[in-house]
Amino acid sequence: MKSAPKVVIIGAGIIGTTLAYDFVKRGARVTVLDKNEVAKGATSGSFAWITNQTKFRNADSLGEVGAQHYFNLHRLSHLRWRYLQSEINDLPIRWSGCFQTAEPGTEEARELAAELDRRLRWGSPTYRVTAAEAREIEPGFEPGAETEIFYTP
Repeated sequence: MKSAPKVVIIGAGIIGTTLAYDFVKRGARVTVLDKNEVAKGATSGSFAWITNQTKFRNADSLGEVGAQHYFNLHRLSHLRWRYLQSEINDLPIRWSGCFQTAEPGTEEARELAAELDRRLRWGSPTYRVTAAEAREIEPGFEPGAETEIFYTP
């Protein structure tokens, strides 16, 4: 008789937790080690945004291919949350999104528009919204009437 494989996972964030869940479903004996409580490290502060937006926005330091890899890893982390939510009843996840803004006519606005074009090429659901649409999405958000706004759900 074969014994179940033994797996040790370091880190109880979204990646470690879903890996543990997947291994257990396949019959492995899993131990998860973390210095904190489950999901109390980077996951609790970033909602699995395991990449830094400046990393995939700044292709100068990573190159275009490296920036796209960071972006894809970021998107995959969100899919893992969706997967875990579909597997575990009553998982307390509140889905929201991210606004990025810039004043029209500025260099920052041009950079943000170029970033939107790039993200759309990579498959991002990001889109431009008006100030009124932004307030409808997030009632407490006050961008100002003249602001360039992009939203990623």
